[in-house]
Amino acid sequence: MVYRLSDSSSIKASYSHTTQYIQLGSNSQGGNPLDVWFPASLNIKPQQADQWALGYFRNLLNNQIEASAEVYYKKVKNFVDFKDFADV
Repeated sequence: MVYRLSDSSSIKASYSHTTQYIQLGSNSQGGNPLDVWFPASLNIKPQQADQWALGYFRNLLNNQIEASAEVYYKKVKNFVDFKDFADV
């Protein structure tokens, strides 16, 4: 969504919902990382995320320079993670 404040400035907002059916679980033990991929199943729910973003955009010097600032918030559910020093 975009709301134009003037010819040279605007406020932009967005929202996204994503679902990921394969997840990466990492375990670092002794400095040697081990990565394991997990598909979604009856026991492992797919990872889901909701993300909101809001930004201010401004064109300067007759549209030669664009400046912007943006913030976002992301909420993640069903994240797969190992306990520290897990034996995989």
